[in-house]
Amino acid sequence: MEKDYLKTRFEPEEFEKLKKKLVRYECALDVVRTQLSNLNTYYNNFEAINPIEHIKHRLKSPESIAGKLKKKDLPVTADAADEHLSDIAGI
Repeated sequence: MEKDYLKTRFEPEEFEKLKKKLVRYECALDVVRTQLSNLNTYYNNFEAINPIEHIKHRLKSPESIAGKLKKKDLPVTADAADEHLSDIAGI
């Protein structure tokens, strides 16, 4: 049984706005991943203990973003996603 909010989609104009925002999130993830990777390399080479075991990242899909907005009774817009969702990207 699929839940209705999982079938929610962005309107084409909003989807284009969201794609631009997702590029910014992806770039931010790249910056943080690079910094963590550099720290990982440093700890592996110069310290006895490395607090970084592994580095994983994710970027929420547009479908998942739309579903979460719908589930929270928010408008399915790129701006609403930016304002109300704190888990679009994670590392």
